[in-house]
Amino acid sequence: MRSAQDLINKRAEVRLAAERMGEGMKEMDLKFAETGKARDALKQPDDLKTVYDAAFDKIIIKPVRGFHETTPLAQQIAVAAANFGDYMVARRDTVKIVGTSPQATDRKTQIEVNALANALNSLGPRMNDAQRRVRILLYGS
Repeated sequence: MRSAQDLINKRAEVRLAAERMGEGMKEMDLKFAETGKARDALKQPDDLKTVYDAAFDKIIIKPVRGFHETTPLAQQIAVAAANFGDYMVARRDTVKIVGTSPQATDRKTQIEVNALANALNSLGPRMNDAQRRVRILLYGS
C-alpha cells in the first residue's frame, strides 16, 4: 500500500490477507509438530545427531520462529490498514485524499484520521525491527 487511496480501494483484500496469514500459521504449526515428531522418532548415531540437530535448527526451527515473530505484526498492520480504509469510506463526505494524505473538513475527524494513521504508521518500525531480527536468526547478520 503506497497511499491512503490504496488502503481504501484494497481494504477487503488486506483483511483477507490477514485472515490467510492466520490460517497459514496454523497450518505451519501443524506441519512443524509433525516434523518434530518425525525428528524425535529418528534413530541416529550421536555424531550424526549433532549435525542433524544443527541443520534442523537452521532450516526448520529458526524460520518457524521468524514467522511467529513477524506474522502477528503483519496481521496487525493489515487489520489497521483495513480499519483505516473502512473509516475513510464511512466518512467520505468529511474526509478527502489530498495528494497522498487524508484531509478532514473538521477538527474532530482530522484528529480521528491522524490517530488511525499514527496507529498504522507506528507498526512499520516494529515490523522492520522484527524482519531485521529474523534475518539475523536465519543468516547471522
